[in-house]
Parts: sequence; C-alpha cells; structure tokens
Amino acid sequence: MKKLLSYLRLLFLIILSLSISGCGDDDGDVIDPKPVDQTFLENYHGTVWKGETTIDYADKGKVYIQSYIRFRDSQTVPAELWDEDPDFDNTCYDSDRLDLKDLGDGGILENLNNKLKVFYTETSGIGSEGETLYSATITFTVQGDNLSVNFVWDDLSNDESGTENYYFKRSSVNPEVLPVCDYNAGPAELPDINIVDLKDDSNWDYCVFGKEDYFFIKSKGSLPESVLYYSSEADKNYSIFFSDDGNIDKVIVDDHIFLLKNPNGNKIDLGVIYPDGNIEVFRDLVTAYDWDNNQLKNQKKSIQEWSDVIRWTGRIVSGVPCFISAWAAVATAGVGTPLALWACGNYLLGLTVDILENEFEIHNGFTDVVDAYGTNAAIGSCSSGVDGFVECASGLTSKAFSQWADHREEIENRNNEVQYADDRLENVSEEEPTENLMAYYPMNGNPNDNSNSRNHGNIYGNALLTEDRFGNVNNAYNFQQSSTEMQYIESSFDYNFNPAGEFSFSIWFNWDGKDFWYKSTVDKKNQTTAYAGLLGIGVNESSGHCYNSGPTRFYLNVWNTGQLAIQYSPGGCNSLNGQSLKTDENLFSSNSWNHAVVTHDGKGNLKIYLNNKLVASRDDHSLDLNNFSSKINIGNFHSYFYSSTYPRGNTRQLFSGKIDDVRIYDRKLSQDEINSLFYE
Repeated sequence: MKKLLSYLRLLFLIILSLSISGCGDDDGDVIDPKPVDQTFLENYHGTVWKGETTIDYADKGKVYIQSYIRFRDSQTVPAELWDEDPDFDNTCYDSDRLDLKDLGDGGILENLNNKLKVFYTETSGIGSEGETLYSATITFTVQGDNLSVNFVWDDLSNDESGTENYYFKRSSVNPEVLPVCDYNAGPAELPDINIVDLKDDSNWDYCVFGKEDYFFIKSKGSLPESVLYYSSEADKNYSIFFSDDGNIDKVIVDDHIFLLKNPNGNKIDLGVIYPDGNIEVFRDLVTAYDWDNNQLKNQKKSIQEWSDVIRWTGRIVSGVPCFISAWAAVATAGVGTPLALWACGNYLLGLTVDILENEFEIHNGFTDVVDAYGTNAAIGSCSSGVDGFVECASGLTSKAFSQWADHREEIENRNNEVQYADDRLENVSEEEPTENLMAYYPMNGNPNDNSNSRNHGNIYGNALLTEDRFGNVNNAYNFQQSSTEMQYIESSFDYNFNPAGEFSFSIWFNWDGKDFWYKSTVDKKNQTTAYAGLLGIGVNESSGHCYNSGPTRFYLNVWNTGQLAIQYSPGGCNSLNGQSLKTDENLFSSNSWNHAVVTHDGKGNLKIYLNNKLVASRDDHSLDLNNFSSKINIGNFHSYFYSSTYPRGNTRQLFSGKIDDVRIYDRKLSQDEINSLFYE
C-alpha cells in the first residue's frame, strides 16, 4: 500500500479527514474529447487534469495541496503524477509515475471510451506461492471536463479496507514546466551528535542527542548532578545520579538500584537492590571500562565550561552499560534477571567525548535545531517535520524529567535499603576470620567440618542440598520437618564448650514459615507463639521429661514472631527458663536469608547481631554454666532423648527451612570480622 501511495501522492496516506474544493479551468481552453470508438488511453493520451485538496495534518493543521495527472497511452505506465510537497512549503512538486509493472502484480482491467480501471496486488511471497497482503483498484472516469478517481483498497495484513473519491478538472497546464522539488539538496544534514541548551525552557540544562539515543543533563555548578539516558537499543530510561565529586553514585532502571563504590582499574564494587528488596554486593566486579582513568579526580583538565561538563558526562556515563553488562553476566539472585542493555562503548557516548575534543556548536533550544537542519531534525521518536519536531521534543523533555523524578522518589522511598547497601559497600574486609575457628560447616555438597577439628556432621532424616543465598546449587541444606520425619545435622563427636568464656556463633538461615516447632510449654501446645532450635550444644542423653540433674544445654533459637533468643539450661527441672537474651519481634520474615551472630567476651557481655546489626545485648550477664562437652546440633536444640513418647529429635523443636555457613569460635568476633562474614 505504501508503495502505491508513493506513486499516487494525491491519496496522501489514506486521508481520514478530507475536504475538497473544485475549481474552474483557469488555465486555458478545454480540449474536446476523442471519438467514442477509441479506448480511454487513446482518447485522453496527453491530457492534463488538475485537482485541489485540503488535507488536515496532525502537526501542520489544514494544508492546501494542488495536484496534476497526465494520461499516457501505455499499458504499463498509464498516468504521470505531480503534487505539491508541504515539506517544501508547497513551493515545488513531487513528480512520479503510476508504473503498474514496477508496483508488482498489477495491470489494466478495463480500458473503455471514458473509463480506465487498473489494479494492484501485493503478496508475501514470489509468484503464486505467496499470500495476498494488499490489493487495490483505481477507476478513472471522464464526464465532460470532469475526471473522477475512485480508489478501493483492502489491507489484508491489518484487516482494514476503504474507499476514497477524488475529483479533477481538465487543464491546459504543461506539467513539465512545474518546479520539481530537489530532495538531494534539502536542509543541512543532521550531525551524528547535537547539543541543545535547555536552561531557559526546562528543568534540564542540556540535551545531547544523536539520531536514536539521547540524554539529558542536570548540572550542579560545573559538575553533572543527574542524567536521564534513553537507549533505543534497550528501549529503556536510565536515571544516573552523581556524587558531589562528579562521579557516578547510583543508577536506577526497571526498579533495580545500582550503587557504585571502590573503583580499582577495570574493577568496581557494586551493590544491587532488586525490586523485591533483596540486596547483593559484588566485590571487584570485572568490567570493560577503566574506572581509574575515568575518575574525575584523576583528570588533568578541570571542568569549567559547558563543553567540559558535557564531555565529562558522556565519558563517565559510558561506564554504566559496562558495569551492568558485567553484573548481568554474574548475577545469581533468583529475583533478578539481566536487564536489556545498550552496548558497552556506546557510539553516542563515544562521540560525545571525541567530537567535543574540539569546540562544538550548541543550539539555544529545539527551535534553533530546526532553523539549522529543517526537516532533518530528529531526536528519538520526534521526526515529524519542522513544526512538529519542536513540540514533540519539548514533550520528550518533560517526560524525561518526570521519569527522572519518579526514579529519584523511588530511591528516597527505599532509603533504608539504599543505606544498608551503601554500608555494606563501605565496610570492606579482605579475609574471613579463621583464628580460633573450632567448627565450620560450609554445606558445600556435604555436612563436613572444614575447620582443623574435622568434627564432620551426620545427617538425620532426608535433609537435602539446595541453593545458597547466592543461588549456588548444592551449597546449603534444606530441612523439611513432618510428623513422620525429623531432619537435622549432628556432629560426629563432642565439642568442648566453655559458655562462661569467650565464644562466637555465626549462621545463615532462611525460615520457610512452617511451624513444626516446640511450644513454649508442654501443656500449651495450641498456642501461636513457637520456637525452634537453630544451633545448639547439649548433652546427648538422659531419661524422663524432667531434666533431673542434667543435661546442660546452650542454644540459639529462632521464633515465629521474627525473634532470636539465646537460651540455656544448667540442669534440673524447669531449667528451660534459663533464657539469657531475646531480641525484639519482627526482625526477619519467612523465605529470606538472614545472618545471625552471637558473641560473648567472657566478661558478661553477651550480644546478638542480625544482618550485621546489633539487635540485642546484655553487659551484666553471667552464664551459670560450667564447661561441658556435647555434640553440635544444627537445625535442632540438642540430641536429647526424652522417651518413646518424645523421641530423639522431637519434631516440635526442629527448624524448618535452609541453613548455610555455620561457624563456632572460642573467642569473641570483632565488628569488622562480623562485617566480613556478612559481606562474604
């Protein structure tokens, strides 16, 4: 259809609103018709017909068009066409031919005395094998000095069809003398990169655009403050926020927030906040970008003028697709999928740096762009001619600022997550603590102890390997409790524990929300508050439900109220009430990974950390426990045997969910060491 209309410009892309005004023949004498025994093309060969049409353009309003048709006695090219081009302010004509052979499967249906009917069909394939996509018939009818044109089309690919009628008067004008538009000359060619000063017209300072991509700059003094970058390749908007020193600080796209820290050569530390609030930190992420040489503090030339601001902005922003590409290649969080990206080493950004090495023209608003380049002016989807471009580009500017404002608001609304990720990036420890490490269960395919103690674990029940917090398969254990099966891990031999001295526990856990837990008292099993053993050390066996003179126990509990607690029993009946320390409620929820650390300094200072934050402490605590030896239990209180009524590993005491990276030290960990375990 488009090809046919390019040959028959008078139809103007299936005009939806068309007002036509006929006019008399002011151009000379009327030519007498040919004899009735001849065909249409023989009768009207060489005759010229003039039509006048008013077209309602969306961007130009009503535009008056004058058109001419000249018939030829030809089976393949029965007509020649001329019509004024509004893109040249109607000062010249676009000339073309109704070439049925060139159009494709077309031909003449009727060639009568005063009637000519032609057809055109476009198919999806070659010859009879193809499927018809579009068909049209054009009927020319002469009555005296009047020519009517009936155009019937059927667009099968879009399930659309229509009929239009046009009217012409006979004319004696020689169309060969009409001025023809020179499309090769036209306005100046739009450069590969364009810079527009928008300070007087918008909330942005500059717009830098090529023929597809563009970015807006908001500066602060002589440094960039924010950028909204649109990538046509990804069809996404990236909001980029700069630190006070002019380097990239945060990037947000598709509800993913990226934080950048610690550039080192082509490596950088990256914090990622996923849409669901999950946070990952990537240390020394390898990128295809030299961060050291592209840090502002390492530049020899200071940023003083507008060209320096734009040059620097393009240079530093070009690192964004590089680090997102690197992240997408290694990201393991199940909640995040790699984002569509524009290319690392982006063409437009490269031009920004290269071209601006020399001084470059800056336009004062989009109107100035039109004055310089006319109909060639284009940015993104805005390429609708001289008048439409300014309006469209201004709307694009407003939309870009609205998108940037939404991104800024999202960062503000998620400030706690942003601050948390920022803290994780700031706190860098080179190595995990190994001094006085008495037990370490990394769960890497087995329950073995990787410390020098080699106190390997034994699996009770059908606890299965699963993904760890990084998405690595077979790197954590999943404990699924039921009324018929108990699942936990117990060490092979006893561990000599001194609860009154220095010690530290570290464990990663992910509670699944299931409630096969021991109730607070035996006779209140229907109450809603419940807890389970996460990590415990307790004497192996005794008899009876009352603990008698034993066992001695020490354990870390997890509660379905989102709490952690340190509890112990020095022995004797009702000694379960030896609760040392308990956190507030609602510190964690189900189906999320959390890191718990317990420390004691041997001087009465007992602390609980959750996700690298101190959540409970006592500085006057004295553990009334002597040294004892017992097995280490993971996902359970202890291996205590009640009776046949309460079998070994009572299900109401067992943790349900995932556990990973369990460590026990016989010394107090420092805050920096806790950081390193949390950020590993």
